[in-house]
Amino acid sequence: MSKTKRRKKARSRAPGANVAAQERVLPFRSNQENADERAPKRQKEVGREVPARRASPRRAPRLQNAVFALMATLGFLGFAIFFIFFYSEDTNHYLYGGVMGLTALGWLFIATRRWSAYRQSVRT
Repeated sequence: MSKTKRRKKARSRAPGANVAAQERVLPFRSNQENADERAPKRQKEVGREVPARRASPRRAPRLQNAVFALMATLGFLGFAIFFIFFYSEDTNHYLYGGVMGLTALGWLFIATRRWSAYRQSVRT
C-alpha cells in the first residue's frame, strides 16, 4: 500500500475521536471537603506502617573523574594562552582569553574537589 493511501486512511477518522483533546470536567467540591483531603494523615490514622526509605548508596569517587576535570582545565588554559598571545586578528582576543581563563579556573576548582574526594576514598 502506498504512503498516500495510508495518509488518506488515517484522515478518515472523526475529529472528535481524539481522547487527548477532549476536555475533562471535574466535579465541584466544597472547601471543607478539600481541606480534609489536603491535611496530612498521621501514621497512626492510616493503620499501616510505611517502610523506611533507604538512602541510595553513594558511589566511590573514581580517578577517571578527577583526570577528566584536570584535562578540561589544561585544555581551557591552552585556549586562554592561544587567544591572548596568538589570536591577534580579532580585537576581542583578550576578552576571549579572559573567558577561557575563568573557565579554566572553574574546572580547576572542580578538579581539586574531585581529587581530594578521590584521595579521601583511597585512604579509608
